[in-house]
Amino acid sequence: MGEAEDFIVYCDEAGNSGGRYLDLAQPVFALSGIILPPGTRDRVVQLVEDVISRNMLPKQLRPSELKSKDLLKHARGTRNLLQFLEELLGLGVLPTYVVADKRYSVAGKLVETFFDPDHNPAASWLGTADNIERPKLAVEFSGYPPPLLKAFADWYLEPTMDGVLPVLDGLIAEAERRGDQRLTETLRQQRAAPSRMVDAELQGDMTPGGRSIAISINLPSFQSMVQMVDELLALNGRRGRIIHDETRTFEPALQHWYETMAKAQVAEVRGILSDGRPIRFGLRALAGFSISSYKVDLALGAADYVAGLVAAIGKMGLGRQYEGATYLLEARAQLVPMLFRGMAYALASPEFIQKFCGPVQDNMAILDRVRERRMAASAARRR
Repeated sequence: MGEAEDFIVYCDEAGNSGGRYLDLAQPVFALSGIILPPGTRDRVVQLVEDVISRNMLPKQLRPSELKSKDLLKHARGTRNLLQFLEELLGLGVLPTYVVADKRYSVAGKLVETFFDPDHNPAASWLGTADNIERPKLAVEFSGYPPPLLKAFADWYLEPTMDGVLPVLDGLIAEAERRGDQRLTETLRQQRAAPSRMVDAELQGDMTPGGRSIAISINLPSFQSMVQMVDELLALNGRRGRIIHDETRTFEPALQHWYETMAKAQVAEVRGILSDGRPIRFGLRALAGFSISSYKVDLALGAADYVAGLVAAIGKMGLGRQYEGATYLLEARAQLVPMLFRGMAYALASPEFIQKFCGPVQDNMAILDRVRERRMAASAARRR
């Protein structure tokens, strides 16, 4: 068993638009957490340096940080990232990730806001701890016309009493058009008495940075990542620490949330979900959180490269075209299985997850080709 903190988890994001959930240019958010076993950091740094070298720019023209978003602009760069991923996996490094569909995330915020029984008695049919029906309702609202979701997202950034009324009017009209009487009546009751809900939104949040930070997609994604990584390390009797790439305005909020989790008793139960599972705070395996930068620790580039691949795979599932699509399909085949092994998490609807994962038979065929290629390369090295 390793000593405390002998595993390092490097984290970075892709598709970050903060509180602007419906940024059409960035419909997917990804957070990668690269779990490095002891003794692998220097080799991971070398892999990042290899990516930079393979970009074929003269040293005097190389950027201070070669980001995944720049590499994904052309097929050569995407192939470069695929090679990096395969070499990373070959080291025994575990690239975990959280992928979020921003449209679904907006719908989830909508459900939290307008269907809270404390502020809208007509929503008493939907419990605040109902982790079965609430996601289903978020899926339903994610299918509403984009202008309605955008209107809510814009209002949610700066909630006002006057501004919420046209938002609710649009949602009520759409629910009525769809023939959903229960949603129509629940939304009507919220419109009839919105003051408690708006007041609650205006009271702010204890998260450092204020409301715009607290409502961003970054925080719930980071929360999911921390809990997932802590569980993975604890199950294997390991300890570790997280190093996150600098995020400017989000750093105090991430630090605050991590410290809140770390200070809580591991067995402390904060509530029971509708499916019977407890909501627990406390960390069993993680023993530290810090912020660094690419210039200080080149291993953070590994987290950026995986996050970039995950976000690109999500965009590809939504119809985005890439010059290096063939390489993204290979990366997808190798990253998708982690969703089903507890090594990745999706804040998304089942439809998005299906598009993200792609056809099972296609992934299996690609993985067969990858194995054959690796075996041929291994045999060539032995000769």
